[in-house]
Amino acid sequence: MRKMLFCVATLSALAGCAANKPNAGLNQYIRDLDYQPFALPRSQDGVGTIIDFKNGTESLVATGDECFLKMNGSTVNKRKVGTTDVERTIDLGADMSFSLPRSLLSFADISGLAKASKAKSIKVSLKQPFEQYISRLQFRSYVNGLSSTDPCKPLLTDAQNLIISQTLGAESVSYQFLDSSDNAISLTADIVNGANLKPELRSKIQNTNKLETAEPLLIGYRTWDVTKPSGVIGTELDVREVPRQELEARRENSR
Repeated sequence: MRKMLFCVATLSALAGCAANKPNAGLNQYIRDLDYQPFALPRSQDGVGTIIDFKNGTESLVATGDECFLKMNGSTVNKRKVGTTDVERTIDLGADMSFSLPRSLLSFADISGLAKASKAKSIKVSLKQPFEQYISRLQFRSYVNGLSSTDPCKPLLTDAQNLIISQTLGAESVSYQFLDSSDNAISLTADIVNGANLKPELRSKIQNTNKLETAEPLLIGYRTWDVTKPSGVIGTELDVREVPRQELEARRENSR
């Protein structure tokens, strides 16, 4: 889990731009399940990853492979979320700024295509949503079993660091650009040429009306921090679940 294989247009940014409602669209779905939206959805660096907000943004401190997941017997569990796919339509609005991060869905710049197609909304579909998680008991045993010289120990016990304990994802994500009548827009040559795309990739999406990721995508997360009762000598370190509201406050206060 060392590198993000690809990134897509930020789902939370798209949702936040919808009619100036910060909890619109996919953001609301993610928060309804008590997850914090990733600032940038990713295909890797999920459960077991250590992050912080010291520089005003979500920063990667250590991957799961560098700490918890390298432990013998460490396990990441996976389960389905619900029984159906999830669809959300995000209204862009006439005055929406297309300053979203430029990103690739293996082959397409989402914000560029939305602008070039003059789409009024984007339909985003999450295919086969799932959760990944680790056991609190197993993680607590791992933390307390670390030697004082292990390089992961100070990272895990740093009060400003957080451990991603659970993620929300989908097996794939698809996008459709809709007109004012909610009809899917075909990505004609004029539209494709008007977006910021690599020349060799334009022909692959021309005259299609749906873009889809080629691999699973993580869109939300929950976190733990490592604590120790103050003034108690010899007490083992404990693992505390960080409420979503506290997580959001940490992010905002670091700006």
